[in-house]
Amino acid sequence: MGAPLDDEAQCNLELLAGEVIANAVTHTEAPCAVFVLRTDRRVRVEVTDVDAEFPTPVRATPDDEGGRGLLLVQALSAAWGRRPDSAGKTVWFEVAVASASSDSVASPRGSCPQAGSPAQDGPPCSPPDAPGAGLATLDGSTGHHAA
Repeated sequence: MGAPLDDEAQCNLELLAGEVIANAVTHTEAPCAVFVLRTDRRVRVEVTDVDAEFPTPVRATPDDEGGRGLLLVQALSAAWGRRPDSAGKTVWFEVAVASASSDSVASPRGSCPQAGSPAQDGPPCSPPDAPGAGLATLDGSTGHHAA
């Protein structure tokens, strides 16, 4: 299954997944699909919702209650992006995991050429039909993509 997540990577994964899922549900008022894939180097989370409009980071004022989610994704992920989907759109991010030869996690900002700006599609993780990939929706159904 790969190297374990350290505490920082686990916290970042939970925080960012919560932000992206909350954005999808809040802005569409509809269920969304959540896909998670783990490789030896990264955990990738993809959230697909029914709204085709791409989200963009905004500058929240100190008094704003929202508007910081994508800024967190931008700052804490190794890579993130968005792409059109037949259902609407998919927003994804990746969190680096500890390497097999070390107990430390590579610096997310320095390890990926796309860090800090959205990419339009996939790499470095495998596509959604990779073995071991899982799919869950907020309406309670779950499943796995075929290998």
